[in-house]
This record gives sequence, structure tokens and C-alpha cells, in this order.
Amino acid sequence: NVHDWEMTAEDLQGSMKVQMTDGQLVQIDDIKFTVVAESLKSGKGGMDKNAYKAINTDKHKTIIYQLQKVNNLDCTSKSSCKVTTTGALTIAGTKKNVEIIFDAKVSGDKIVLSGEKKIKMSEFNVDPPKAMFGTITTGDDLNIKFEVAFTK
Repeated sequence: NVHDWEMTAEDLQGSMKVQMTDGQLVQIDDIKFTVVAESLKSGKGGMDKNAYKAINTDKHKTIIYQLQKVNNLDCTSKSSCKVTTTGALTIAGTKKNVEIIFDAKVSGDKIVLSGEKKIKMSEFNVDPPKAMFGTITTGDDLNIKFEVAFTK
């Protein structure tokens, strides 16, 4: 009701298939990452449990992003690109196509993707979590921030 509420994913895995020329990213063929839903932690166990209930982690164990298409790959230097993608995001068993724009930084055998995406929980059929018999509620807006490192 009063403060932003953050959760951090502690258990995730993913893969990325790219094409490089002379150390520069020239094409992204695939990106997939999976987050174990109950690895999302806020430091407040009660709110974590309410979040797990809202996304029905008993039935839906993971949150998944699967690249469908790279809409634009704009490299401003050999090591830095801005990437616009369309992919399928699955939360609580509901899959939706989303556009995600992120930065890709190349350093040797490592590529770091970072960005953020604003969504509404209701778009994924998730009722925002509540606590204290409904006296504490969360908003519908969700801002997903990510930084994922892939190594060869």
C-alpha cells in the first residue's frame, strides 16, 4: 500500500544461441530462460507465500521466456547492442507474446543481457497478492528488471 515491493529470482537458468563475427554479435537465434517461481524472494516470508499463492506455484512451478523473433539488432559498437525482441512470456500458466527491449554487452566469451519490462499481473490472469485479510494489497503493475550473463 505504501512502498514498492521487490522480489529477486534466486534460481534461474537459460540458454542463448547467437552468431558472432570477429567478436561482434551479428545475430541472435534463440534465447530461453526459466525462473523457478518459488525462488522469487522478497525477504518477507509472508508476502512471498502470498505471491506464490497468487501465481499458483503448486501448479505452475516456473516462469518462462522464449524468444520468438528478433525485431531489431542495433550495435553501436563491437561490444554493445540494443535488441528489440518478441517472445512468449509464461507466468502462472498464461502465455502471452511480449516485446522486450534490452541491452546486450559482449565481453570475450560472455554476453550480458539487461533491461526491464512493465506488465500488469492481470494480463497473466494473476490477482495481485493480498495480506492481512485483504487490508494490505499490491497494485496490478509489475516491473520486471533483469540482468542475465551467458557464457560460451
